[in-house]
Amino acid sequence: MSASQFFKIFRIILFAVFVVCVAGIVFVCVVFSSPQVMQQTIMSGANTFLKDISLRDLVIESQACYFPKEFIFAEVSGTLERDKEIYEFRFEAIQLSDILKLIFFQDGTTLEIRNGSLKASSFRLDGLDAQLRHQDQKQWSGPVSVSEAESQGLHAANIRAQIVIKSKEVAIPDISADAYQGKVAGNGYLYFLPSAHYAAQGVLEGIDTKGMEEVHPSLFSQIHGRISGMIEIQGQFGGIEHAQLDVGLGKDGEIQAALLESLLAYIPQSVQKQNLAVAIQNNSRVRLKDARLKLADQDSETVSADIQFQSEELNLDVNLIVDIIV
Repeated sequence: MSASQFFKIFRIILFAVFVVCVAGIVFVCVVFSSPQVMQQTIMSGANTFLKDISLRDLVIESQACYFPKEFIFAEVSGTLERDKEIYEFRFEAIQLSDILKLIFFQDGTTLEIRNGSLKASSFRLDGLDAQLRHQDQKQWSGPVSVSEAESQGLHAANIRAQIVIKSKEVAIPDISADAYQGKVAGNGYLYFLPSAHYAAQGVLEGIDTKGMEEVHPSLFSQIHGRISGMIEIQGQFGGIEHAQLDVGLGKDGEIQAALLESLLAYIPQSVQKQNLAVAIQNNSRVRLKDARLKLADQDSETVSADIQFQSEELNLDVNLIVDIIV
């Protein structure tokens, strides 16, 4: 090959590289200057690479590009569908910073979500804020907060958590929330394969069961008090398949007198026995002292309750096991 031929081929290669670079820059400029083009690009990419998840109805009201430092998307909304379940989302703003670090396999890209909401048939999250940082080339981690959450009628507020997002799971090593005039703290995991499910354990402090009576009347109409202790739950998103509870009921705990009806045969004739019979007949409650409650689900409809308590008004010191239909 002569020198002239070599330089001719070299010029062709340089021109081709130049054309590709210009085309790439034009594409990036078009995409990041037009919310409509960005919407279509994101939906096409998501529906191509996300398995079993469909993204649709994506709307980006406005966007700003400060390439390559940061990208800001405002008033983002849309829906996701997975296994026939529809998830609606809306974010006031999404900011992605230092994206080149992600492209060149470096740590440090950050994702900030402001004032988001997520809703499905079984749960709702409002006031979602997150500050996540990409690290170790395979995960995102950082603080997340939610102002209000609801699942199957149960409510929580002022949720604060540290999360670690990986390809197949989300770890939540630290979470706290306010609920029913009390507090909850603990940890948990969200799993995406083979199906979306979760597992969590936590500590309850001063949770008022009266606030949950409307949600699960068959259970919390039987037992009243401010519960403190341990809880473990797991199940599919939006539901509970397995639960265990080991709590104290506090000094003002009460139990529905009808749950003690089986004890009448073992209590000798006394004023206390008469008082219990009257309480059962009147469908009233019995005040407890030093009460402890252990709950464990037997199946989807039955909860086994182990109730240990003392009652001064009935002169009882009891360890009672009953099954409650929920």
